[in-house]
Amino acid sequence: FITAEVERMLKAGIIERAPIDADPEARTYPFASPVVIVGKKDGSRRFCVDYRKLNAITETNAYPLPIIDEIFSNIAKRGTPPKYFTALDLASGYWQVPMHPDHEHKTTFTCHLGLYYFKRLPFGLKNAPASFQSMMDTIFRDQIDQHMAVYIDDINVYSASFEEHL
Repeated sequence: FITAEVERMLKAGIIERAPIDADPEARTYPFASPVVIVGKKDGSRRFCVDYRKLNAITETNAYPLPIIDEIFSNIAKRGTPPKYFTALDLASGYWQVPMHPDHEHKTTFTCHLGLYYFKRLPFGLKNAPASFQSMMDTIFRDQIDQHMAVYIDDINVYSASFEEHL
């Protein structure tokens, strides 16, 4: 399973093999984290990296996540209640966000195949949800609370008429 996931992420440009021979002193990877396999409710497995060591020393991004009850309350307060809803879940949403090259090494993970680091925002980093929410709020700022609600990588579009929904 790990081999297949690593190969899939390499092919997609999500991760790269961490260089280990260029400059041994500069390539110690003190943040290298282990891979863990987590079972999902449906019985399938999820490839995860245990970033607890890195997260423990990471300064917290205080950007707020939306409160679900407030999202529903805002929708209910609309003059005309919405009749049409579309729910979108961004597949591997975090992977749409490139890592800053100066910080890629911090995402290094280790497995039986060697050391790799993420070129795209990985799941499991302490500030990933806040950073992603901030980005989504910026992108959709003119639509949020008008006819759209965004919670991290879930987008819900709502409208009172079919014409408006289009």
